[in-house]
Amino acid sequence: MLRYILVLISLMVFNSVVAQTTKIQIINNCPDVVNQEFDIWINGIKMFNALPFRSAMPYTSVNTSTPVKIALSPGNSGNITDTFFSRTITFNPLPYHVIVINGTRVSTGYSPAKPLKFDIFQGGSEAAGIFGNVDLLFANGVSDGQTYDFKSGLSTLGDDVAFGGFGASYQSMAPNKTKIRLTNTTGITRINTYMAELDYLPINNQACVVVASGFVNPAANNNGASMGLWLAPSIGGPMIELLTTAPEPIARVQFIHNCADTTADTVDVYMNNTKIADDFKFRHATTFIDVIGKVPTAFSVAPRTSTSASSAFYTTNFTFDSLGTHIITANGIQSAAGYTPKPAFKLTKFDNGKEQAANTTSTDVLFMQGSTDAGTVTITEGITKNPTWFSNINYDNYSSTYYNTVANNAALNASYIIAPVYFSLDIGTDNLKGEAITLVSSGFVDSTKNSKGAQAWLYYAKSSGGPMKRLDKKPYTGIPNSPNTQTAISIFPNPVTNTLYIDIKAKITKATITNVYGATIIDNIVVKNNTININNLASGTYYLQLHTDKGSFTKSFIKQ
Repeated sequence: MLRYILVLISLMVFNSVVAQTTKIQIINNCPDVVNQEFDIWINGIKMFNALPFRSAMPYTSVNTSTPVKIALSPGNSGNITDTFFSRTITFNPLPYHVIVINGTRVSTGYSPAKPLKFDIFQGGSEAAGIFGNVDLLFANGVSDGQTYDFKSGLSTLGDDVAFGGFGASYQSMAPNKTKIRLTNTTGITRINTYMAELDYLPINNQACVVVASGFVNPAANNNGASMGLWLAPSIGGPMIELLTTAPEPIARVQFIHNCADTTADTVDVYMNNTKIADDFKFRHATTFIDVIGKVPTAFSVAPRTSTSASSAFYTTNFTFDSLGTHIITANGIQSAAGYTPKPAFKLTKFDNGKEQAANTTSTDVLFMQGSTDAGTVTITEGITKNPTWFSNINYDNYSSTYYNTVANNAALNASYIIAPVYFSLDIGTDNLKGEAITLVSSGFVDSTKNSKGAQAWLYYAKSSGGPMKRLDKKPYTGIPNSPNTQTAISIFPNPVTNTLYIDIKAKITKATITNVYGATIIDNIVVKNNTININNLASGTYYLQLHTDKGSFTKSFIKQ
């Protein structure tokens, strides 16, 4: 019995010792052009001599029961006193940790200068989880870069990885040639595409770390190493460069839900039997998503309670351009009755979409006529209805191109609105500079014939998706007084009660009064001796439009 107890105690002590160790791998990703090699010291003992830039140590065991001091000294240093950087780390009791050395030892000549540091991933690994595969962990070590996404096909391998950060976990990859693309966090900008020859590289069954390494702008960083993807095997040694390659045929697609039929105002959307939008609401848009180009892709729309694409009430196939940007809008009626007219529910694709404007100082606007009973729609600007943004757009059609505007606030007119109304597109207030948006005519002109559905109005969808923004209805005050600076004009008194006097040297050929919504209140006003009788006008703010032999003028006035 005593022997049994002693054996049991020995096993408990052994297990305790094992539980107090972890294995760490250190990867040198310091692109400092002067400090290219480091000696690695652990608790005062040199564990690796002259570890080069873009090289990795093999996994090394350390004790987790006490803090571990890891220090760096120049390559081939002779003494612990030569160390110039150290950090004391208390490791969690996990089997493996990955440490990446990022930043530079010196700051001079680097923009931005990121100081030397250790970035730690808790939960590293030496071996692939599936025999024959390769597990990849993605890290961002680009000091002058941005936050990146690492993607392959339709899979995100590392999401929103900031400088010094890692993907959430290892990704299990089959031993095939695999393209990895680096994008910004929205996927709008494709930085580059790299080839990982997982069928050729001697890394089968390993868990490796892929590091975005180097400088985006070497010229601003002491002409250091250019940015690329480098793979660190778990057995250590020189990292393997992943060479750039042709991009994958990945298209980008945004979905806009504009079906005003109450039976289909919230739906599920499937792509090749995978749900990509759950409880997708009327007047909402998705973000742009990745879709494989050059091959037919099935899109299905099902009731919000669906569990698979087999429940779909509508299915169609689209083939997208390789690297193209597309917009798909859901329009039409799903109900059997209660709507006049009743065009069938469908998805309509626009092939030349944008995720951002051509420049950061303007806004690009695409138009979709999605009001089933509005007929042909024209969108114009301002009281003079000039310029025309979009002309004669039929139902379920997009404008042929985007309209580019630099205005901060644009007053738009939709031809189907019977009462004079201005829709105010607040580009400045809504921070739309640099944005590409889709302006949609949404809802019913005559809701009494359409199950008392949503009233026709203008909404827009941003490339970032979410609820579409309803354009406000408000007075337009953007017409400047007396645009012709060569001819002086004034009106008085202002405010006015009965008679408005016009001081102008030009000959008046026509005068019109409109309200703040652009509606004509009095056309062809009688102007006698440069005076106008406005006694019958109701109190309010108006615009006097004058046409003369010297040009046209607009002046605002208040009737008391």
